[in-house]
Amino acid sequence: MPRLSRRILVPAVVSALVRLSSPAFACDSTACAVAMRYTDGAMTSGQWRFDFSVRHVDQSRRLYGSQSTSQVYRPRIDLAGGGFEAATHQELSASMTFLQIEVSRGITGSLSAYATLPVYRQTSVDSLHFIPPVLDAAGNTPVEPGHEHPGVPTGTTFAMHNSADGFGDLQVGLRQGVWSSGSREITAGLTVKLATGSAKVAGIDGVVDPMMQPGTGAADFVGSLQYTQKVRSTGVSVTASMQKATTSAAGYRYGDDAVLALGASHPISPRVTGHVLLKGQRAGRHRFDGSGVPSTGLTLVLVSPGVRYRLRPDIGLYATMQIPAWVRVNESQLGPRATLSAGFVKAF
Repeated sequence: MPRLSRRILVPAVVSALVRLSSPAFACDSTACAVAMRYTDGAMTSGQWRFDFSVRHVDQSRRLYGSQSTSQVYRPRIDLAGGGFEAATHQELSASMTFLQIEVSRGITGSLSAYATLPVYRQTSVDSLHFIPPVLDAAGNTPVEPGHEHPGVPTGTTFAMHNSADGFGDLQVGLRQGVWSSGSREITAGLTVKLATGSAKVAGIDGVVDPMMQPGTGAADFVGSLQYTQKVRSTGVSVTASMQKATTSAAGYRYGDDAVLALGASHPISPRVTGHVLLKGQRAGRHRFDGSGVPSTGLTLVLVSPGVRYRLRPDIGLYATMQIPAWVRVNESQLGPRATLSAGFVKAF
């Protein structure tokens, strides 16, 4: 997963919570984070919000299409060497961990700006690696530089833990209320993801794999449109977002992303608010040097329940879980099993 961000403007559900924002949910694209965001009200002119979140993604579900499978093979691209490695890695499980800070400011009563700083992102993969029994004239196995595995006999398979981490891509955006009538409102947003994160981090095996990088090495653009309405004490929302990816200097391009999310938020007590989101996402196939990358791209539907707690009028805590209800991947891939997210927000 985890790749992030914007706010769904919902009329106040609990008056004491109006000044608090809510979490950025764990997604692997900016379009997903844009669509899956709660807040309890539009920011006032000159108001600041600080949001710190941590999340963990369990990416250990082995899938072929929409069915479970015992083996997942994914080709690996080495951006540093410009090479394409065949499906010799059998992936067993993966996980992603994120630390993120978002700072927002109200410019007018209907316009706000924000910046999201992904201060840390780590991706880890456990796999089985096969060393082919191919010998040269001297009886040695020719190995591509950076792919050496000393002491491992050819024709055998060994377990490997691989990881890469660093600062992710900075996101900046604007949110503008374009129409309102009573408790109903339509908000448009524009988010730009900048190529500030490192896209050249070698894993433990020496491969600069684009799927493990903290940054994508390219700028992306996200447009969004969101409708909110209050039905008695419940806030409901419908949000659509579309992400257009660009190609990095290394020739790698992530697939475009489309997300539709339905949300509801309801007070449980004066301090506690429960919420739930239903999200559909279509992520396109990645491309490298103009060709499609196997085992990339997916379609999924997930349910995300969560809770918010008002510690003080200006401080809130939150926690949420994402549970996939249906997933279909291209070819074989590791799919999401669950995502946990928690954090706090401070308004001033």
